[in-house]
Amino acid sequence: MEENRFWAYKVIQFLHDPPGKPFLFFPGSGGHRALARELWDMIFKEKPRFFSYADWIASGADRPVIKGLGTIYFHKNPLITHPLTKSHIKLTLPSKRERVTLEEIDELKELQKSSLERLIEHIEGVEGNKTAFFNLWRLFRKELIKDDPDIPWRFIPADSRCPDHSIWEHNRLTSALAFITQGLVEKNGQPRDINDPDYPWLFSFSLRSPQSFLKEARKSQDLWTGSMLISDLVFAGMVPIIEHYGPDVVIYPDLLANPRADIWLCYGKEDTISTEFKSQLKGAYSRASVIPHTFVAILPRGGEGHLKSIEDIGNEVLKAIGKRWGKYVSLAKNWMESKISLTKAKLWHDTWKAFQDTSPLEPIWIAVPWIPCERQGNYYFPGRTLPCQETERPPKGDFEIIKRRFFKLGFWVPEEVWARYEYSRSVFARTREEYYLNSGFNYSLLHYKLKAQHMLRKLYSALPETHKQNKENLDLSRKTKGMTEKCTLCKSRPVIADYKEEPGDHAESIRAKLKEFWSNTDLDPAGEGKERLCPVCATKRFLVKNIINSSDEELKHLWLPDTEEKPVLFPSTVAIATQDYVVEFIKKYSSIDGIKEKITEILKILSRIKDIKPTYDVYLLPKVRSELDRVSDGFVRELLAYDLEITLFPDALEGFLQSNKKRHKIGETEANGLLEAVKKLRREADKAIGFSPATQIAIIYMDGDKMGELLLGQPERIKARWEDVLHPDVVKKMLETDSLKGTGWHELIKLERMAGPALQAFTSRAVGEFSHRIIPWVVEQVFSGRVIYTGGDDLLAIAPAKEALKIAQRLSEFFKANWVIDEEPDIQPWEWLSKDNGYWRGKEEASKRFEIVNESDKELETSTTYLFPMFGKSGSISAGMAFGHFKSRMGDLLEEARELLEDLAKDKAERDAVAVGHFSRSGSKTRFASKWQLKEHLTIEKVIEAVSQGFEKEIIPRSMPYKLKEYSKKLYKLELFKADIRHILQGLVSKCIDRNTVLGEIDLKEAVYLLWEKGLTLRLREPLDGIFFSKYLASRVAI
Repeated sequence: MEENRFWAYKVIQFLHDPPGKPFLFFPGSGGHRALARELWDMIFKEKPRFFSYADWIASGADRPVIKGLGTIYFHKNPLITHPLTKSHIKLTLPSKRERVTLEEIDELKELQKSSLERLIEHIEGVEGNKTAFFNLWRLFRKELIKDDPDIPWRFIPADSRCPDHSIWEHNRLTSALAFITQGLVEKNGQPRDINDPDYPWLFSFSLRSPQSFLKEARKSQDLWTGSMLISDLVFAGMVPIIEHYGPDVVIYPDLLANPRADIWLCYGKEDTISTEFKSQLKGAYSRASVIPHTFVAILPRGGEGHLKSIEDIGNEVLKAIGKRWGKYVSLAKNWMESKISLTKAKLWHDTWKAFQDTSPLEPIWIAVPWIPCERQGNYYFPGRTLPCQETERPPKGDFEIIKRRFFKLGFWVPEEVWARYEYSRSVFARTREEYYLNSGFNYSLLHYKLKAQHMLRKLYSALPETHKQNKENLDLSRKTKGMTEKCTLCKSRPVIADYKEEPGDHAESIRAKLKEFWSNTDLDPAGEGKERLCPVCATKRFLVKNIINSSDEELKHLWLPDTEEKPVLFPSTVAIATQDYVVEFIKKYSSIDGIKEKITEILKILSRIKDIKPTYDVYLLPKVRSELDRVSDGFVRELLAYDLEITLFPDALEGFLQSNKKRHKIGETEANGLLEAVKKLRREADKAIGFSPATQIAIIYMDGDKMGELLLGQPERIKARWEDVLHPDVVKKMLETDSLKGTGWHELIKLERMAGPALQAFTSRAVGEFSHRIIPWVVEQVFSGRVIYTGGDDLLAIAPAKEALKIAQRLSEFFKANWVIDEEPDIQPWEWLSKDNGYWRGKEEASKRFEIVNESDKELETSTTYLFPMFGKSGSISAGMAFGHFKSRMGDLLEEARELLEDLAKDKAERDAVAVGHFSRSGSKTRFASKWQLKEHLTIEKVIEAVSQGFEKEIIPRSMPYKLKEYSKKLYKLELFKADIRHILQGLVSKCIDRNTVLGEIDLKEAVYLLWEKGLTLRLREPLDGIFFSKYLASRVAI
């Protein structure tokens, strides 16, 4: 297949079901196939042949294709069903009539033609043109909505009889499979050769050990940069596939409207979307990593013409990642070389070279062929017979097919799942065998095999001798004869340095030379040389400093904020912790007597310390930036541009001055003057504001529960039955149709629906909506945290400690919602970091954007809102949150949050839960976990907040947890019934809290008791940790 024909086939498949298809099913409308031909004729002079195999495969096991059920007229009953849970929504259409007129149908056709015409009119040689497909994939729906927002373009179903997935999801899959020009089976019913060039394979990719790479972080910027690197390396691996086969072949994650993909479309390759339309994507921002560390694609086996072999594609993926990593390493190395004077350069270059050619995150890929369905003489319902029944034994030919199918697929699938699919297989095949044979029925089962084989590949690659960088590490150690030390950040790789090795050198002398090298204030602003880095950690620390000078527009738009001040790219932890204090300071500074003189005095001394430069941390926080832009006094803006740890915390400033007086030539008088000026300003500010700056932050680590099982279609994860996802009129007709008796459909519609290609496409889209639409807005606009990573079903963020639980609780509610309405769908992720978009709206206003809809039969006005389904009862998400001082090492907090998530929230609390704990330099202090919902209308966030306020307002004595701990030592030793323990616990709590108090409709005694009981139920290390944690929140973060 040559290139032009390949792209022509993709365009044809993308348009084979026009977006207005459900409106074109009644007599006189001309039908959707006629409109598809008209759209094709606009592009092709000689239309390539349309193959229906991609359409059949994409439908898979997603919907029953049964003749004789009649037509569901979408305009009469515009209903969409939820693919995972029992729920449906009624849409409101612009036409209220029982029958759409032919004039309206003609207008609808012309609308689709005019939108298409705009997308192709400037393309030269549009036939078989790659750009034509990219325009359609990214912009067709957007143009239709722009032309007529009253038509529900976003929600139009692929099949109005089974309206649980949109036409866009279906067409995306058919265009991904456009390379298939033959059925999966021959005419005689035998499977095709899996090595045919156009035979479909599933390609799975991941990076090994991303968690280890992430936790090598001290600063928040280290953590953010590490996460951005992981995301961008994975996307670099996608690029060869996207360029060659199109973005639609990547089925997870969904790249449509993904911020990182949009940046590439706008600033990357020239032959993607047309130049005329790139301006529509220039608002794309990616201020967090938005690509997960794994992806799955549908690819042809290849080996002929434009279809490259999978081996060649896999090698190109690995080379692209290596090249991207090498580019980042070079940026960091070149910047460092511009700041230091090399003397003995061989050691320097040898150390860098060992890590420049090979990514420390080992890329792994695996591919498996699509397993087709085979024609049997008869299709048998599995299951045991009753004693009085005879067992129906298949003849030898059918037995061999069943046996072969089991060894190809069933070996990897749980027994109960296999039995359900075998039963459904018989029903589908008895109904319409030809369609079944060429459908994607085995798609979900194939993912079990893909997942298992990918895991085996990762286990093999974990062997030390299989990773190239381990060998290079060993070679480097031999070259330097071990005369170097390990990186102080990762503690595993050799430090980069430049020194002359002399006879008699030993560990201490080498350390002194390394310390002297790293004392360069460009590398270590403190000038102490305490932090000595390897090439990998140095890349994370310094690469962004050179991107500012890069000519690569894609890199600049990806990494640099849309602000005039760019010394830092991610706010420091002290800036995140102290936001509320800084905002109040900006509002009230004018009430402080002599404020200008006080600040001017501080600024005068700071300006003489050459190595203390403005960081502009707070400029990256929307909440603070909005207030700053209202300030006309430049001295306030200048003060807040410095590191807040120095300007707000006298103790930190005093430590800095003590260790840096000689280096910065600060006189005793001047140092004392600066310290006293900061102390005085802080005292006056505290008095004016009414509270001190908070010092505590939290790392929020969230992860969807068993999402792999949902993608695989395991029965316990899918809460929707066939009768729930089919249109109610179809269900009624199926039960009344005599010809379906004996096929098994009357029984099957009562069972959970199966997972097929479209359901997996829905899951990818829902995950994308959650991670790119909901998460950034909730974390950064409804609250004042900052997102580090939001890709797939995971989240990593930093937030002020007092907001962290509220953020996680709200996100869990969105994740488990049936439907979410977005009142402002045109807002781009992170556009609020741009001055043109106002930065900060305030919590009350921002909270109005999204609405959760869980009830069925809701009527939706489609012209003003954007509706999207979430996971309902089929999905849940858990969180681990590590709280600590803003000076805590980020890698330690991240590891603590990960352990809280995995060990407590997912393991002990059995998922759909949150685990919290506070952490100090000496280690973990408290660990507590609970389900999000303790009882009806009572969440764990509300309970902890009430108990924390009880401590803060001194309603609960601060000594209470210690008294309860003393009482409980004896209680735990007694062998009592559960009811007796509950009664004793309640009595002990009542003894410690004298009065009955209700805070926020929560009884304090009950709240304390619930926390204690939950700790006992989960057998936590210290059952009272929930109460101790609430006390910590009250003493450390209350304002």
